[in-house]
Amino acid sequence: YSRGTLHCINTKTGKIIWEVDYATLGMKFVGEKGRVPGARRHGFTNTPLIIGGMVYALVGGKGSGVVCFNRKNGKVIWSALDNEPGYAPPVPAVLAGRQQFVCFFVDGVAGVDVRNGAQLWNVPMKTDYGRHVAAPVTHKNMVLAGSHQVGLQGIKISKKGNGLNAEVVWNNIEAQPNISHGVRVADHYYGVADPAKLVCVEISTGKIAWSSEELSFPDPKRAMATFIVMGENILSLSSGGELCLFAASPKGFKELGRTQVCGINWCLPAYVDGKIFVRDGIKKKGGNLICLDLTK
Repeated sequence: YSRGTLHCINTKTGKIIWEVDYATLGMKFVGEKGRVPGARRHGFTNTPLIIGGMVYALVGGKGSGVVCFNRKNGKVIWSALDNEPGYAPPVPAVLAGRQQFVCFFVDGVAGVDVRNGAQLWNVPMKTDYGRHVAAPVTHKNMVLAGSHQVGLQGIKISKKGNGLNAEVVWNNIEAQPNISHGVRVADHYYGVADPAKLVCVEISTGKIAWSSEELSFPDPKRAMATFIVMGENILSLSSGGELCLFAASPKGFKELGRTQVCGINWCLPAYVDGKIFVRDGIKKKGGNLICLDLTK
């Protein structure tokens, strides 16, 4: 998928059921050449969104900024917009009463209609090489999105006539995200700010409740962590392979436990039924998949 081919694979046999080459839709992976921005440069890491019988993906190119595929056969149901994709997945949300997908493109963040991909609102953002990685976070009628250059922005979505209006109501440079997805618990955002610190931000105001350097990273300039919300706590996996459980509280960082589980990696873990699956980037070329039981 990262090089521009979307696959549907049988989970029991591993056989490909259908596949779509993005080049046939006008978007081709180029690599680190010149000033090529976004997914064409580092790969299509913006995970597709599956809802019911449809698969939504940020493909990019003329008329294919957002594409809705048939989940059974991979046929295009509809496609829209000319935007190039960044690296974040489309995020489903209901904002100002409208069901939509929040999409982080090379040229900014936008809300698109789930029915046909029509743009409902947009906020331009400019980052070198279109490096928009962190998935937008939504809460009530707010959208949080940003990069290591524009900062973390709070965008308020409201009704305007028959359409929607988007207004940046705050911008926090200190909380600037880089290559890590943040999460929301209650009225606060938790994420890694560049460089290498964990921050808790009040969503309505953009004010930092607290920041901490308690998470460890092998290279602070390329710090990355993934987060899984677990009730009133948050489980993080750092790029150094360390799991840390901490309280999701705006009162301050409170560690509940930590352990080393794998080597250096930038891979998102998967969690199901008390087990977490992580990839070890050190043990052998290509990584080694590890399953850890968190119930014991």
